Formats: sequence, C-alpha cells, structure tokens
Amino acid sequence: MFGGGLFSDMTKHPNTQNSRWGRQSTAAGAYMFVYPTWLEAYNKGVVRDFTPASQDKLAWWKIGKRGAQATVCNGKESLDMAFKLLRAEWASLPGATQNQVSIGQAKKQYDLYISQFSQSAIGR
Repeated sequence: MFGGGLFSDMTKHPNTQNSRWGRQSTAAGAYMFVYPTWLEAYNKGVVRDFTPASQDKLAWWKIGKRGAQATVCNGKESLDMAFKLLRAEWASLPGATQNQVSIGQAKKQYDLYISQFSQSAIGR
C-alpha cells in the first residue's frame, strides 16, 4: 500500500487511507490504484476482486481508456509517448506529479522487466 503497508485480503481493494511523505492516499497493489479507480472498474464489471490478475486487467483497462494500448505495445522506442499518455493516471511516471524516476531509469526498468518476462515465458 501507499507508504509501504501490506494487505492480505484480495477480495476487494483495501481502501485504507495511509499517510506518508506529507501525502495521503488509498493507493494499493502492484499499480497503486486508489480506491475510486478500483470501485469504478468493479461497478462496471471490469474486475470482481483485487487479485494480481484483476490488477493486471484493471491496469490494461486504464491504459486503454487513456488511448495508450498500442503505444505501450510498440516497445521501448514508444515509451516517451506512453509516459505522456499515462502520467495523468500514474503519478510516479516520468513527467508526472510525483515523478520519482527519470525517463532513462524507467526505460532501464522496462528492459529488465521485458528480459525477466521473456525468460519466464521461455521456461513455461
């Protein structure tokens, strides 16, 4: 959760207000979704719980709502555009309000994730 807390009940978003770094947020999960975002998706039938699979589905839904699915799928060369399209959704992306990483650092992390994903897919 925002601020480093943990939750274990994945039947729904924990909806716990946490304070850290002079901010308050209900953000939780792999994508740090705030409760209203999860609730909207839940009410529209996009997700039924807060499991990792549902969080992935919700992230892809939000990426689609921002018109960024093709850009995200186009790889590292299109990340600059993806960050621009998605930084209003995820405040920690480069150029967003809580920017914590540079574009260069984000691209290195992208490369690492792609490498790990590719290796795990090969091992299946």
